[in-house]
Amino acid sequence: MSSVAAASPLTEATPAGAAVSAVAGRSPAARVLADRRRARRRLAWLLPAAVVIVALAVTIPLLLVNRVLVGNRGAADMRYVVLTPQRELTAQGLGGTIDLLEDRAAGLGIDDVEVRAAADGKSLLLGLPAADVGLIATLTAPGRLEFREVYTSGLAEPGPQPTAAPAVPSPAAVPIPTPIATLAPTATPTRAAMAWPTPTPTASTSLSADATPPADVMYAFGALSCDAAPNVGPAEAQDWTVACDKDGAVTYLLKPAAVVGADVKSASAGQPQTSAGGANINTGQWVVNVEFTGSGQKKFTQLTEDTIGKQTAIVLDGVVQSAPTTNDRIPGSAQISGSFTESEARDLAAVLNAGALAVDLVAGPPATTAPSGFGT
Repeated sequence: MSSVAAASPLTEATPAGAAVSAVAGRSPAARVLADRRRARRRLAWLLPAAVVIVALAVTIPLLLVNRVLVGNRGAADMRYVVLTPQRELTAQGLGGTIDLLEDRAAGLGIDDVEVRAAADGKSLLLGLPAADVGLIATLTAPGRLEFREVYTSGLAEPGPQPTAAPAVPSPAAVPIPTPIATLAPTATPTRAAMAWPTPTPTASTSLSADATPPADVMYAFGALSCDAAPNVGPAEAQDWTVACDKDGAVTYLLKPAAVVGADVKSASAGQPQTSAGGANINTGQWVVNVEFTGSGQKKFTQLTEDTIGKQTAIVLDGVVQSAPTTNDRIPGSAQISGSFTESEARDLAAVLNAGALAVDLVAGPPATTAPSGFGT
């Protein structure tokens, strides 16, 4: 019994009684220390709670503001453009055009783009952020790339202002020029100074049906002026055509395309390097590097073999970007140069990677609201 009576009251009392007995039996200093520990524990719980409360106080208003902005995005941040195809497209053609535009938008870095077909299938609706309105022309460009041998070229001259449309002369009335092998744009003679004798077949020259330009194309070249609009429009790849350079300073008479955009596997923007004294030096110029498909590489290599010492025009949507002289057979990739800025080179690469549109699109003016009649 004595052993039981000597036991501490804390072991026999109820939990509440134990707590009271423990506190009552402590010294004043021990009670102060206990109070401080309890205060620190309460503070340890209060600080995280205070942080959570402050975070909610800041976040909730921001979420509400963002919700309002997102809800009004169509009116405030988006622009809508109606795109009209220049010929009728099938449902499959419309779907392919929508996919291509979305791919281009991704390549151009345009977020939140949307493309929808009209209920009647006659037009498309393009929606994009207001900040990207300046990219509409690039986004909807035909994107037709061609490599064409230059038949001849000349300095652009102001064209006459005829009072009536001239009649197309007969082939017999049009002198056919002798091809000029290599003419750099800076040394190109004016068309008025060029003698255009009719070619005479020789033992080493084969004049097949497609070796000379058609009379109407010859006339178009003689009358071409690049003052108002250097883009005279793309021609069919298999046809002869005329074109201006991107600065509107040089006119070109071009043979049918030997390589087209469908022959391109990939394109990328970059800055080429040149070697000098054993060191690689960045040229500081932006170009577009083009890799070809298997069949495309064969076509391009054959073109370089056929044009050694001659100019090959690199044409995009009817405009000559550059016309370098071929120095040797090229079994690898091509390079498009044309005094590009970085953004222009990257945009061109994005367009080439997405491919050419199946049909030309005419873009209407941007609007802040989407018109009716288009699907979701």
